Formats: sequence, structure tokens, C-alpha cells
Amino acid sequence: MASAIIATLLLATPAVPLRANDEPLRGRGRSPAQTQLMRSVIGECAGVVAVPDVFTVVVGPSSVIVDGDVLLDDHLDVLEVEADVVAAAADLRRRWPSVASSI
Repeated sequence: MASAIIATLLLATPAVPLRANDEPLRGRGRSPAQTQLMRSVIGECAGVVAVPDVFTVVVGPSSVIVDGDVLLDDHLDVLEVEADVVAAAADLRRRWPSVASSI
């Protein structure tokens, strides 16, 4: 009888913290409102023409990846494109320190 109780406790105990911290396991992103705000931050960067799609994925207890499509001005050269992408990533990290990687 005691072994059955111990086995039940051992099986049930991990489920409690798992339910509280299941975002990384499900890969769920941030709320649509926060994702839209991230899209507008990216859209305000120099050289950005449009931001058709942005999504976020939680990859750890305090890490988020931001990904999506960003359309840049056709007249930019490679160095300007790289500078714009770095600036957009820095803007995201400044506002949301949990952003580990972006566009």
C-alpha cells in the first residue's frame, strides 16, 4: 500500500510545476497585442518599408525569439540592411530584455 502511495506522489509531483511553466514546452509566443507592438517597433526602424508578419516563440523561462518577414527599401546596400536589422534587434531587446534572438 505504501509503495502505491509513493508511486502516485512521484508521478503527480512533476505535473504541478510543469503546468505552471509549460510555455517553453508548448512553444507558445507572446500575446497578440505584444506581438503587434513588436511589429510596430520594427516598422519604425530606418529602411523598413513593411512588416507583413511577426511571431514570437518562448524558448526558455526568460527567453523569447522574435521572427517574421520584414521588407526593406530596395535602394539599401548590404551594409545598410545589416545595420537596419541590428538596430531593429537592439530596439526589441531594449524594450523587451527577454528577447534572445530576433528577425
